Amino acid sequence: MRALFSRVRAVWIMWLLLGSGLVAGCAPQPGLLPFDGPVDKVQTVFMATSRNQQVAREEDGTRPEFGSGRGQELHFGRYDMSVPPDRDPGALALPTAKADPARDFLMVGSERYQSEAAFIAAVNRALAPLPPAKRHVTLYVHGYRASFAESVLNTAQLAADYHLPGPVVLFAWPSADQLTHYLYDRDSTLYSRDQFVRTLKALTKTRATEVNVIAHSMGGFLVMEGLNRLVLNRDRATLNRINGVLLAEPDISIDVFRSQIAGLDLNRLDLAVMVSGRDRALQVSSLIAGGTPRLGERRNLETLRRLGVYVVDLSQFNDGTLIGHTAFQNSPELVSLFSSGRLVQGIEANKGGDNIAVQALNTVGNVTLLIAYLPYRLTGQ
Repeated sequence: MRALFSRVRAVWIMWLLLGSGLVAGCAPQPGLLPFDGPVDKVQTVFMATSRNQQVAREEDGTRPEFGSGRGQELHFGRYDMSVPPDRDPGALALPTAKADPARDFLMVGSERYQSEAAFIAAVNRALAPLPPAKRHVTLYVHGYRASFAESVLNTAQLAADYHLPGPVVLFAWPSADQLTHYLYDRDSTLYSRDQFVRTLKALTKTRATEVNVIAHSMGGFLVMEGLNRLVLNRDRATLNRINGVLLAEPDISIDVFRSQIAGLDLNRLDLAVMVSGRDRALQVSSLIAGGTPRLGERRNLETLRRLGVYVVDLSQFNDGTLIGHTAFQNSPELVSLFSSGRLVQGIEANKGGDNIAVQALNTVGNVTLLIAYLPYRLTGQ
């Protein structure tokens, strides 16, 4: 009984922390602000969503075309977002009522596609000018507690900061965007599993020479459920077109993950997991789940390596919040390091060899170390 009360108290304290004004809980809700003036750079975000369609709120200038409800069909579209110049890597200022292209990501264009075929054709048009070696498509899946507008903004920021080659596609599943709706969000990932698989299959039908998937937090659970569905359906044609999957601080039970990767050929598919020892959101999730470790916690590092997974330890990087759940996207040092390509180059050069350590300078001039741990199947251990 004492252990039960301790767990309840710990969860209560952590939820207070997550919802306090010390973090993003009281921040204004982001919107997609339209802008028709000159901008410095444009990042296109293709989109597929299983959210419900809703009427735009014209009075405040935003266009939240999709809400938090679960839609009955899969919608496709495109958003052209301006990228503010002279912005620190990882920085994302939420747009205010007055559009400022020097500070904000603003919507300078958009289009809805009426069919999957039209969506595939649009992605192919974006691929056409690129040389074959750079005809990559990246599919990004957002995490827990994300509005539609926020997911579009985060995708644009991620694509711009990481210099992702080729078209970038957002899969927006129906998150409630509410602190207390954790179970609603988890159910929404399961609800969206078939729509995610359909989106992934559509991208493998494009002329892309490489298809990669990035997922954050609870979005990782959706991605792994989708891959498992492809395995169960024996859809090797689609699986063989996927080159790599990156799960950033994923909110998945380690036991569930073991079952999800069963049947995946990890000698062909590069599967990497970003873990952290300072992610308090995953600690809360673990407490809610009765103490079951979450995949993105650093304590799973050795287990993941034995399972054949690449592991990137983010523990020394800070995202500027008390929660520490978005370092992969909001840590300036980490974003700069990844966008430089040094870590990927090191992994490619050392497959079958040692783990990779890359140094980065933090904002106060101290050295911060990022370590990528190779699967034991590659190190011979």
